[in-house]
Amino acid sequence: MNELDRAAIKTGNEKLTFEKKGYRFFNSAVKICLKLENEEMETQTLYQEAIKFATAKHLEKGQKVPGTDLPYVVHLSNVAMEIIIASSNTSNFNLGFAVQIALLHDTIEDTSTDFEEIENKFGIEIAKAVSALTKNSELAKEQQMQDSLARIKKLQPEVWAIKLADRITNLQKPPSNWDNSKKIKYQKEARTILKELKAGNEFLANRLEAMIEVYGTYLTVDFNDQNRKNA
Repeated sequence: MNELDRAAIKTGNEKLTFEKKGYRFFNSAVKICLKLENEEMETQTLYQEAIKFATAKHLEKGQKVPGTDLPYVVHLSNVAMEIIIASSNTSNFNLGFAVQIALLHDTIEDTSTDFEEIENKFGIEIAKAVSALTKNSELAKEQQMQDSLARIKKLQPEVWAIKLADRITNLQKPPSNWDNSKKIKYQKEARTILKELKAGNEFLANRLEAMIEVYGTYLTVDFNDQNRKNA
C-alpha cells in the first residue's frame, strides 16, 4: 500500500469520525429540544388547569380587581406573567411549580377553597405555598403580613418570587377611594416585602424596587405634616 492509499484511508476514517460526532451532536440537540418542548407543553397544561380552577373560585363571589370592573383573573394572570418573565432571567427556576402558585395564590384567602382542596387537586407542595401566601385571619391585622412573610421564607425561592410578583402587580394606580395614609401604608408594606424577600429573586426584587418608586408619584404631600417635621 502506497502513501496515497494510506492517506485516502486516513481521510475516510477522519470523515467517518466527524460524521459520527456530527450525528451525536445533532441527536443530543434534538433530545434537548424535545425536552424543552415537553417542559413547555407541561407548563401550559399546568397553567390551564390552575387558571380554570382559580377563575371559577374567584367568580363565585364576583371578585374584581380592586378599584376596577375587571374580573380578578386579570390580577392572577398579571402575577403569572411576572413569573414567566422572571423565569427567563433566573437560573434553576421551577416555572411549572411557580406558575401554578401564581394563579392560585389568593384562593385560600379570598374564596371558598381550603388547604385540603388545593392539596387534593394540585399536590401538597402547591398547597403549602398557597397557605404561606395566605394571611392568618386569627392574628391581629398588624401581625398578619410578618407572619406570612416568615412562613414564605421557609419555602422554595419560587414562593418568595410569587410574593414579590404579587406586590409588583398591585403597585398600579391605587383605587380612587384610597386616602393618602392608606397609600403610604401600602408603599411601606411593599418596602417591607422587598427587604424580607429580595434574596429570593434578584430580577423581581429590582422590578419591585422600581415600582415602589413609581408608586410614590401617587402620594400627595401633607404640607402641614412637612412643616411640623421641618420646625
